[in-house]
Amino acid sequence: MNSNRMTSWRRFIKPVCKIGLFLLVLAAVWSQARRYWATFDTTQIIFSPFWLLLAVPASVAGWLPALGYWRDLLIAQRHAVRFRDAARAYYYAHLGKYVPGKAVALVIRSTQMEGVGAGAAAVTAVYETLVTMGAGVCAAVMVAPWVFRGDAGAWGRWLQQSAVLSWAVCLVAPGLCIVLLGLCSNAFTRFVERLLPKPLAVPHEPVRQSWGRNSRDFCLLVGGWWIHGLSLGLASRAVDAQPIALSVWPVWTAAIAVGTVTGFLAFFVPAGLVVREAALVAVLAPHVGHTQAVLAALSIRVVSLIGEIVAAGLLYLFAKPRPGELAR
Repeated sequence: MNSNRMTSWRRFIKPVCKIGLFLLVLAAVWSQARRYWATFDTTQIIFSPFWLLLAVPASVAGWLPALGYWRDLLIAQRHAVRFRDAARAYYYAHLGKYVPGKAVALVIRSTQMEGVGAGAAAVTAVYETLVTMGAGVCAAVMVAPWVFRGDAGAWGRWLQQSAVLSWAVCLVAPGLCIVLLGLCSNAFTRFVERLLPKPLAVPHEPVRQSWGRNSRDFCLLVGGWWIHGLSLGLASRAVDAQPIALSVWPVWTAAIAVGTVTGFLAFFVPAGLVVREAALVAVLAPHVGHTQAVLAALSIRVVSLIGEIVAAGLLYLFAKPRPGELAR
């Protein structure tokens, strides 16, 4: 009887907490949006579709290292996975994140893989997603000395003390992440298993990678975030008359990484809508101004969505499985 009451209570409290968190985030974003709107200059609004079109393939390409990492995890579990099958499931799942409930993307990945059990597909998918988000945090930390160098606050003064210190942060961050990932892979796998919905938590082999493979894949994941940064820069150019300055590339990378990871952590919001944009603007605004930061955040959302639709559509047309391939 008590266990039934506890189950009913948990079912009640979970949606209440999600709604409460959503309202708190919405209030914070609304407060920030009002401040930005007060300084928003509509005379700066321009639109150049050429740069927007260039940003789309860069946005799609930015996810290729993550796609390759997921495929490597499946191959390490002795699954013969073709690249086209992994790509189809991966980019299909990107569209699933716009549906309320993060598990939709997992279900898409697990059902689109030929000859791979649901447990292996789901566990490796969550594992890959968390490591990719970790690589995003790492990429932001690596460029922090350059992003905050002009800051007059404590961060700026600390980072300006020594160029050696700045490069140490840049080089030590990925090395530390790789070591932690190698040492904690078993514990990390168990943590991933607890995140899975019960229907997908079926038997599978532990997720393991060699040190060399971990190092290579993690560096590629960090490189993927730099490509995303380039995509943000191109999308920003589509709404800004100023020429592209590659010296701002670290800022683009930090902004898109912080924005995407923050949006991912806001699990109660489909695709991190609004939350991602608010975090991205917070990082980008000190360097380009509030108006251009808001326009860039909106344009990169459009670019990301177009890229995901185009990638999924092309894979559907040219890499569609033949009848019976996905049969269990």
